[in-house]
Amino acid sequence: EHYTIDVTELFHSKVIDYFVDDYKNGRTPNPCVVCNRKVKFKTLFDKAQELSAGFVATGHYAQIQKKNADYVLMKGKESKKDQSYFLAQLKQDWLKTVLFPVGMYTKKEVTKIAQQSQLPFYQKEESQEVCFIGGNDYRTFLLDKLPGLGKPGSIIDMHERIIGKHKGIFYYTIGQRKGIQVNSNIPLFVTAINTEENTITVGKEIHAYKNECNVEKLNWFVDPGKIPQNVFAKIRSQHNPVEANIEIHDARVIAQFFEPQMAITPGQLAVFYNDNIVLGSGWICER
Repeated sequence: EHYTIDVTELFHSKVIDYFVDDYKNGRTPNPCVVCNRKVKFKTLFDKAQELSAGFVATGHYAQIQKKNADYVLMKGKESKKDQSYFLAQLKQDWLKTVLFPVGMYTKKEVTKIAQQSQLPFYQKEESQEVCFIGGNDYRTFLLDKLPGLGKPGSIIDMHERIIGKHKGIFYYTIGQRKGIQVNSNIPLFVTAINTEENTITVGKEIHAYKNECNVEKLNWFVDPGKIPQNVFAKIRSQHNPVEANIEIHDARVIAQFFEPQMAITPGQLAVFYNDNIVLGSGWICER
């Protein structure tokens, strides 16, 4: 039997409101991560419990394996399609009843299986858009929700001197180069966003690099006491994991990178790996 579940109100309160609030506060959100934890998987597990179903299965490119007495989240077989980053806020105790059947295959292999099985979606193009924003025009969407976000303000340099005007803080994210309306002989990059002062700070490319980041609201799949100090950290979905030392301080982690990283952005998720195993994750924050 096929069931449909209306999650309109839940999605609005947990994902859309969060998305708008993060931009309002100068952060760059990741709605897919939040949706997986607070809407998609929560709803599936609630329904599974209602039906006394033993497992929940989705089409994510990731894997789950049992290590000793625990279950761990792992990268999918094909690194280019791996979706473990977007699943890194799932609850650890969910893993024992989650199935990711396509995670052991490449996308090409899955497409071939779908084609051989005459499933109609095998030719469907992938979408990188935010699912609840038509045409991916998030600026129009945000202006409709929060007209005040379009308030112009000052662009300042690294010495806090006013060098230009911006048309609204939500047009910018850390590390951005395009759209900075300042006359300059060198490329300028956004290095900070101050919502209280309604200012954008810009500097040279080197100023957009940092050696460390702070991470909060931690979610561990492995006992933090058993996590090695040297890990690989992924600081956004399209970022290649890089080596870092992590210091765990109760509810916060300080990740110190072996090499400076570009555009470490508050609001994005940092995911920590040991080889292919997802150790845990948390949200990048200000100091």
